[in-house]
Amino acid sequence: MRYLILLLPLLAACGGSDQTPVVISPPPVLASPDLFETCDGWTGPPPATERDLLLAAQAEIAGRRCANAKIEALAQTYGAPQ
Repeated sequence: MRYLILLLPLLAACGGSDQTPVVISPPPVLASPDLFETCDGWTGPPPATERDLLLAAQAEIAGRRCANAKIEALAQTYGAPQ
């Protein structure tokens, strides 16, 4: 009998037509983890010859293009800032 007295208020609180329906929103879109990894540029020693300088410049260009592509992908995923 004591259990019935304790459970009645609990059961009464569970139902009712005055409650608003629960709306479940979809989970947020997550970016791929590889978008948060760094892009490598020139990782060698300081260029000593003209050939090394050109190789370093090419590596830096490739690294910047990689980084810009990742920034663009993140902007498309999460929306560009206004």
